[in-house]
Amino acid sequence: MKRLSLFLVCVLLSLTSWTGCLNLDFMFHNGVHCSKISDKNCKNKEYWDKVCLTCEQSYDFGRKYEWMDGTLKDGESIRPIDPSKVVRHQVKTKDGEGTLDAYFIPSHGEVPEIAKTTILYNHGNYAGIEHYMPRLHMLYEAGYNIVVWDYRGYGKSMPAKFPTQEQFLEDGKQIRDEAEKWAPDASKIIVYAYSLGGIPAVEMGIYKAGCAMFLEAPFTSARTLVRSASTANMPEGFFSEGRFNNIEKIKSYKGPLFVMIGSIDRTFTTRSAQELYDNAPGTKDFWLLEGVDHGLKSGGVPEAGFTAYKDKMLQFLKTKAPSCLAP
Repeated sequence: MKRLSLFLVCVLLSLTSWTGCLNLDFMFHNGVHCSKISDKNCKNKEYWDKVCLTCEQSYDFGRKYEWMDGTLKDGESIRPIDPSKVVRHQVKTKDGEGTLDAYFIPSHGEVPEIAKTTILYNHGNYAGIEHYMPRLHMLYEAGYNIVVWDYRGYGKSMPAKFPTQEQFLEDGKQIRDEAEKWAPDASKIIVYAYSLGGIPAVEMGIYKAGCAMFLEAPFTSARTLVRSASTANMPEGFFSEGRFNNIEKIKSYKGPLFVMIGSIDRTFTTRSAQELYDNAPGTKDFWLLEGVDHGLKSGGVPEAGFTAYKDKMLQFLKTKAPSCLAP
């Protein structure tokens, strides 16, 4: 969200006599649509930032990655996903204006407790599914089934323009409904969010709780995002209509909640994540990783150590959300 942070700083410096409301909700999207792939976002990018596949090219689920130092222990590995087992779904939006690109990745089945548990993955604000493929490989290796989708204007979802606030939230609820049809057990769906994905994820969780919610370095609110970018501390209504204010919205989510964030996250601070966590009324746990940033390129929660990541999630399910597991 670098472009957003810089924009906010400039805006705030110029607001010496502002008396109205500045709506920045439209600034939260930074997707790369497959129709706009160029050297700028492929050849001229570093390894973890490259986005290269055009609309005609299929995602490389079987790709092998050069993992960061510290992600894997000696002798540990993360297997590729078998592309022949991945099921693609194209979901016509309820407003008739677009088609959401989504994929179901079946579990390898080697961890019986979660062989029928499905992670519904809501990714961050940059690019699209191609960029988050390493994260999907981690969740697959951990043993989960996975549903992942692209927002309008991201990846292969249509149209190529970003969604309105209402569309973003409604699309999330629609994918939540579809995930029940694709999952091997509709009662064992974990709504997972990374960064911007916290917006549709919290909406999903309130709409249909599932068996748990995992929020990794999650979007909290416009106010806290502005505060982390510029130290300005103004009311939420000054920057946003409030439909994305997860710190308030989480009060309506009653299910198990697991929040994960790094201590040096420069996008959503530990303070804002703690506010969100404190407002959640249900069973919950908070995992703070010392010295960890937002990721992917900068090294986020999963990159800090795959074993700790998968073990922490499974332990949470065992102690706080047993309904997510096989009996």
